[in-house]
Amino acid sequence: MPNIINVSLDTVDGQDVLKIADHGVPRYSIKQAIVWELAGKLTNGDFIDFAWNDPQPPDGIFGTPVVGGHGNSLTVTDVNNSPDSAGEWSYTISVSWNGKTITTKGVVYIDASKDPIIINK
Repeated sequence: MPNIINVSLDTVDGQDVLKIADHGVPRYSIKQAIVWELAGKLTNGDFIDFAWNDPQPPDGIFGTPVVGGHGNSLTVTDVNNSPDSAGEWSYTISVSWNGKTITTKGVVYIDASKDPIIINK
């Protein structure tokens, strides 16, 4: 079963920003899918980029990001099966919506006002 992360549109000080409902990924013996889904007004948008921020996760934990066929989902596999795969890694995503690009870098709106992260527990 995939770990779903909803990405929606919010407005802060008159600026469109991405609101991301982050959560931790539990340890599991097999590869898991993390799926970002565009929600609300963004459902007709498209994911256009995903990048790890520094420090990047070690090789072998996460797979290559894949945008779904309709553009409104993005999937990354996660091998979180031991203490060696535990950690927190921040990322940047960009979405095309209504003729403009909205990114998490510098304008993200989350409860803690920081770059979104994946937490392998």
